Amino acid sequence: MELEGVSLPLIHKHLMMPWNDLKRGDCCGRSGFTTGGYYCKRCDFYVHKKCVDECLEYIEHPSHTVHACWSIIEFCLY
Repeated sequence: MELEGVSLPLIHKHLMMPWNDLKRGDCCGRSGFTTGGYYCKRCDFYVHKKCVDECLEYIEHPSHTVHACWSIIEFCLY
């Protein structure tokens, strides 16, 4: 039985699994965050939850009155 993943379409094209690991993040290149993150087994791609939370920014814009917009900061460096 395969576990369901988390959809983070603005971060990665595949479903990602919640993952608690101290590995180096492909998001910022740093190791050691203890807040967990998300992992794509297919691509061996790992992002820290902190980077996901801080790199997605909700914005309101007059040209998007019907729905929300998201802005992605391409590189998050701490």
